[in-house]
Amino acid sequence: MSVDEEKTDPVEEPRDPKRESGGSEEFSLALGEAAAPEVRTELPDPDAIDALDRYGAGPILGEGGMGVVTLRRDRKIGRSVAQKTLHPYLAGDRTQRRFVREARAQAQLEHPAIVPVYDLGRDAKDGLFFTMKRVRGHTLARVLDGLGAKEPHYVASYGRRRLLTAFLQVCRAMDYAHARRVLHRDLKPSNVMLGDFGEVYVLDWGLARILDEAPLDAQPEEPPEQSAPSRPSILDAVDLSRTTALDTAAAGTLAYMAPEQLAGEALTPRTDLYALGIILYEILTHRRFREDPSLLKVAMEITEGRVARPSDVDPDADPELDAICARCTASDPSDRFESAGALADAIERVLDGERDTQARTAAAGRHLARAKEHLAGKPTDEAGASRVAAMHDLLRAVTLDPGAEEAQTLLVDLVSDVDGQVPPEARPFIARAREDHRIEGTTAAMLGVLAWLAPVPIVLLFNSVRSWPLLGLMVGACVGVLVFAWYARAHRTVGFGAAMLAAGLFSVVVVLTSGLVGPFVLVPTVGTTVAMFFAMYVSRRERLIVSGLLGLAVLVPFVLEAYGLVPPGYSIEGDRIVLFPRVIDLPPVATDLALAWSSGSFVVLAAWIVGRMHDRLERAEERLLVSAWHLRRLFAGAERERITPDAR
Repeated sequence: MSVDEEKTDPVEEPRDPKRESGGSEEFSLALGEAAAPEVRTELPDPDAIDALDRYGAGPILGEGGMGVVTLRRDRKIGRSVAQKTLHPYLAGDRTQRRFVREARAQAQLEHPAIVPVYDLGRDAKDGLFFTMKRVRGHTLARVLDGLGAKEPHYVASYGRRRLLTAFLQVCRAMDYAHARRVLHRDLKPSNVMLGDFGEVYVLDWGLARILDEAPLDAQPEEPPEQSAPSRPSILDAVDLSRTTALDTAAAGTLAYMAPEQLAGEALTPRTDLYALGIILYEILTHRRFREDPSLLKVAMEITEGRVARPSDVDPDADPELDAICARCTASDPSDRFESAGALADAIERVLDGERDTQARTAAAGRHLARAKEHLAGKPTDEAGASRVAAMHDLLRAVTLDPGAEEAQTLLVDLVSDVDGQVPPEARPFIARAREDHRIEGTTAAMLGVLAWLAPVPIVLLFNSVRSWPLLGLMVGACVGVLVFAWYARAHRTVGFGAAMLAAGLFSVVVVLTSGLVGPFVLVPTVGTTVAMFFAMYVSRRERLIVSGLLGLAVLVPFVLEAYGLVPPGYSIEGDRIVLFPRVIDLPPVATDLALAWSSGSFVVLAAWIVGRMHDRLERAEERLLVSAWHLRRLFAGAERERITPDAR
């Protein structure tokens, strides 16, 4: 295969959208065949086998700069194969030898993850060819693109463990190839095939370098028999995912090329490990490591030694896998794993649940440093979000390194020592909690009004009514409060306007109460109890308005009597105060019962309101203290060292 050839491997990927069938997902392939055709064993006449034209014609599966791959039917064996044929215009001796070497090298790498070669020959019509197993499935590149786009099929079918297991098989295949002194030189996701039944294949050995053999790259090419199609200049826009060459020595795909490969230096098996590290990075992040189309920038990035760390884009990346990626993509080959087998062993340890203490401690340190950056010098409007981000990093730090005392202490301080700043993201949650509290207040309002209305039947039974209009207004105002409280509770209408309307209705009740036994006996008690109720359930601004309304409601009866706008309700005669009822008569027994009930009910109601407020505050304080107590015992290091706000 030439160094700028597009992939021409025996690959068939889905070309049509998936369709539902019987609860399973199927994909149509070339020729409309099922993914796993039935085995058929009809035999030709044994005497006619040698006379059969072995390969029947079929459709093109792929075409590149060096050859074309077609689907063929092996009539002698009775199976479909992929046949790769050299382009007729590439008839130079070096090109033909490269083609034959690719077939022979791939054929001799007998590993389950390497596509087997069946035949090598020359066809009178098509020229030099070799046949290999027909592969069905999806390239890793297509899978990662689907995961990056969150396509449902790929998200459901290709979890992290499945991809890491497939990557492990690729590493084992490369370890086998390296043991046979063969380098791939063009490892990338599009050259890894994931079969429909768990198969994994490493494709495209056209750039394979056999160590200790003279490389064909350095040998002069003979002129072809006919001119080849024009090809784009290397100075044109670069496709980082395509096999290319900067010169005859630096062959491969730029996005996955190791520094020594780009520089045309001596290659070793660790060169392939560099590409494996980038593939692992893309498996973990679902994004490409190098995407800049500028050839110069990519070449500078390679030579400057940028390592692939998934944690750069995902702070929650597994520290063991993060360290493996970084080690594989080290600039100096001696800093990489000693072999693909050692890399596979490291991946297996991660899959088995083993933990690298050193890698986790280093990752915890990075999370702690990030948390301090979040907390340092943030504007007030960003402090809440920064605090949450810092807590996230600190939780990751103590998870990775349970002995990280500084991270433990800072986390406990952030969680338990709330400084009153409300993050914008938390405000909806707090607003919902406060709305629930105000809804609870409507229940208390209904209970209070019912307690106030309870003696009305007794009053009407034993007392004579002097002013039905005033009595009707009093009862009507109380019923209005009761109905409004019920409506507000049922429809969750507890905003500012609702609170003001409720306060107005209660103020009317307070004013009209003076018509029973004057402005001294019940009015201050009713006003005080109602004010306590509102103080518990409304906001600070609403509380100021309500307090003013109720204070005026208590004073209004005195002002009205002082200016003679209503009949007097009392007079001071020597050493006594005489009450003048305006709404009902005051017979001794009935009046005593009514006053006793009213006085007692308001005492109980006031105690209930204050008690609920106390219980609520005590529960909130207790929850906070218990949370802090648990945190400090959960993170023992936080008990030994406290970080003051200045130290942050």
